[in-house]
Amino acid sequence: MLLAGSLEVACGADPPSDPPPTDPTSCLSTALGPLPSTGACTESQIQRIYSACTSTSILYNPSDCRTLELNPANAACLDCMYSIESDPSYGAIVFLTDGRMRVNVSGCIALLDGDAGASSCGANDWDRRRCGDNACDSCPDSDQTACRVAAENGVCAAYLQGADCAKRPELAPCTEQSEFMDYFRIVGAIFCAQMPEAGLPDEGISGPFDSGAEGDTQDEGDP
Repeated sequence: MLLAGSLEVACGADPPSDPPPTDPTSCLSTALGPLPSTGACTESQIQRIYSACTSTSILYNPSDCRTLELNPANAACLDCMYSIESDPSYGAIVFLTDGRMRVNVSGCIALLDGDAGASSCGANDWDRRRCGDNACDSCPDSDQTACRVAAENGVCAAYLQGADCAKRPELAPCTEQSEFMDYFRIVGAIFCAQMPEAGLPDEGISGPFDSGAEGDTQDEGDP
């Protein structure tokens, strides 16, 4: 099945003719990663890492980030928080080969759900996200939202239906953040610290599929 015509306009290229193949068993074992290192980070450490080392933070400072990275007291936390796309397993944050940084929402779902099986909600959510990635990799950032909307109405529709479980209220900490900073902080804490006591923002996205946008992903430099 071809994607909607808007995808072709957005990307300037023909869309894929079939959904990208996936192997949920291997996919989720990567997305979830090893058992989370609960206690590897404090919530204040996670906030400091975000502030100093994430380019969109108003407090971003490469020198401060390097100092933080070289401090042995932060080693276990950084190891839990960060992965690169070629790693055999992922932590809370993954640096993708295209330069973007993605929060491991699918792994977070699996952790809260207590199920990392091939047919689990986390596995289905991972398939949905990877389908969107494969369909829209050639799109510029400005066209990503339009492309993902078209993909979810076309080539990725089956994956979207399978991942509908991610809308369950108990998974909201993983899926219903409105800003990348909130995804970073909340999912980072679920993987590496403990569930934050603070509640969700008063206004957030209503589910992981709004407008095809992925608030858990942003452009970023090399890790």
